[in-house]
This record gives sequence, C-alpha cells and structure tokens, in this order.
Amino acid sequence: MKRLVSLLLFACLLPVSVLAFQKGFGEYRMDHVNVRKSPGGDILFQKQQGEEVYILEEKSQGGHLWYKVNTYDPARVNPRVGWVRADMIIPPDTLFQNIVQIDAGSEHLIALRRDGTAVYGGQQHKYPDMLQGTRPEGWQDIQQVAAGFFSVYGLRRDGSLVRWGIRGPAEGTKGVQDAQGRLVPFAAMDGQNDTFLGLMQDGSLYLFTGNQLTMLLPPGSQVRHFAAWWEIYGAGLAVIDGRIHGLTRSHEALFLTGNLQAKIATWKDVAQVVAGYRLPARESASQEEGGAPLIAALTKVGKVYALDDAMARDTLGWTGIQKIDSGDGFLAGLTQDGRVLCAGENKHKIAADIAPWQNIVDIACGDDFCAGVTQDGRLLFAGEASFSHH
Repeated sequence: MKRLVSLLLFACLLPVSVLAFQKGFGEYRMDHVNVRKSPGGDILFQKQQGEEVYILEEKSQGGHLWYKVNTYDPARVNPRVGWVRADMIIPPDTLFQNIVQIDAGSEHLIALRRDGTAVYGGQQHKYPDMLQGTRPEGWQDIQQVAAGFFSVYGLRRDGSLVRWGIRGPAEGTKGVQDAQGRLVPFAAMDGQNDTFLGLMQDGSLYLFTGNQLTMLLPPGSQVRHFAAWWEIYGAGLAVIDGRIHGLTRSHEALFLTGNLQAKIATWKDVAQVVAGYRLPARESASQEEGGAPLIAALTKVGKVYALDDAMARDTLGWTGIQKIDSGDGFLAGLTQDGRVLCAGENKHKIAADIAPWQNIVDIACGDDFCAGVTQDGRLLFAGEASFSHH
C-alpha cells in the first residue's frame, strides 16, 4: 500500500516538475554575470544586466540550479552557448505575465499585456544606437503588437503607432492623409523582415518603406486579413471575399510560378493567411539568396490549406483550428480547445515541446521557435532561438 501511495505521489508530481521548467527568452538580472562552459565550470565571459538570453534547459549541480542558454559573446558578434546560475537570470515566467497577444520575428518576440503595455524578448541588434524609438517597456495604451526586422511595433487605441527598432514607420506615426487631406489612423498592422503593412481605418492598405508610402489597396477594400511578406516574394497577401490576393508594388511581380498561383486560387472561404518562407540550407546559401515561399491559409470553418506539400499532408486531418503561424519550414495551428499542432518538414523543431501544451489562446512563431499564450497570461516556448550577428 505504501508503495502504491508513493507511486501515485510520484505520478502527481511528475507533470508539475515538467511544467515548472519553462524554456524561452529571459534577461540577465545583474551586471558581471559569469557565463560558464558547464555548471560551476570555467568562466567563458561576463554579461551585463538586461542583455538577452534564450534558456534551453536546466540542471541542478553543486546546490544551485543552472540554465543552459543561447547568448552572445561580449562583443555581441558571435552567438555562444553557456551555463549561468538560474538566480542570475530573469526567466520567461517572470518576464511574461498577464499577456493577451504576441507576435514574433526571426529571433525575437513582442508581447501585449492586459493593461495596454508591452514586453520584449529576444535578440536585440548589435548596434544599440540603431534601435530608435521608445523601448516597449515605455509603451502605453497599446491594442496590438507586431514584429519585423530588428523592430517591434505597437498600435495604440487612438490609431497611432510606436516603434522600437531600425525598420518601419517612424515612432509616433498617426496615420496617412487621404485624397481630401484628412488624417486616416491605423486599424491593424503586420510586419515581416523589412516589410511593414498598415491597414487604415478607411479600408486602404499601405506599404511603409522608411519614409516612403505605397498604397497597395484603395479605401473600402474590405480586407478581412493580411500578412506582410519578405519583399523578394512581394509586399504581402490579403484576404478579400474569402480569396487570397497577392500584394505587390507596380514594378514587381509576385515571386510564384503559375502552378503555385493557380493552386492558391482554388482556396476559398479563407479567414486568415500566413506568408512566410523556408530558409535555404545554412551551410550552402545565405538568406539573401532566397528560399522557398511558404503560404498557408485558415478557412472560416477551421480547415487549413498549405502550399508546401509536407504541410499539406500533415494538416489534411486538422479540424477546429482558430489560428495558424509559421516558422522556418513548419506551421503551428492553435485548436479551439487550446492545444497546438505542428506540420511541415521542420515540425521536429517544436513538436516535442508543444505536445503537452493546454489552454493556449494565442501563438506566434520565429524561425526556430514557437511561443504560446496561456489562458492565465503566461508564455510557453517550444524550440529555440539561435542568436546571430546581423
């Protein structure tokens, strides 16, 4: 009987111990933190308060809890993996609380709190003076957040924007002028890499490139959903009347073959579209040389379409999906009952980590990670963020 009780206690405690460790974005808690080769081992270098880490795993040794982390060397040039005492790091379950919405870039994330403030996690640019605008910790009255290339954005309730980073509209952009010279505020936004799209309150859709504006769709366009894209493929995609439309400047063509465009044209009753890309093999090509375009769509009844063959096979039996997002070669789908599914050639990057997730209300994916917002406003992380030296 005692053995049975012990086994039951162990079974009850096991899920708690698994859930107690949460990988993901954190920050150094103080200056001169030692990053070591192994728990309690030789010192590699020191890091300063507020600099970012991505926690990969934990280990108890020498009476201390240690985190294995992705971080930078002191010059912020080369990514490094090392071990840091857990009490020297602000973990994600402390940083990210009372969250209601998230969006992710390649290796970073912006999260919106219930009180209209925001919190940032992930890679910062190695040239801090290029991070223009107010840090997210100073944002107020935000209703939506979005992420781009070393940039994060906040849409205020008055329809104006704030930005921290090096790309996109200037901080404090209040809107665009219509044909009569009246200011039209923002209604929604999306960013990806160097592309930023703004849907205005009159239904027009604009591409913002630095100080230049390009109207992609006129007022009254009835855009249901839209997604910014890497501009090698086009400015983005928009959902109008349940169909997907490519968004391009007048001088460029959508980077899709006729067969691919014909396939997308058969998709109907679309409610959400995802525009991403599959990076080329890192050992053989650079991101600038392109990759494979990734397009997926969610229908009004929770069915998923995917341009990629592996994703299309994996999502064939998916039902009851309420949101999708993509990373490098994988697709994540949030179900109506709060679980997260994954599909695609690179689904292994997140599959094991997301399997136990429950009560998820929002998701966002970077290149190699996925984050989920729980009902009680915490963030869970799957995969990892490998900082690089752009």
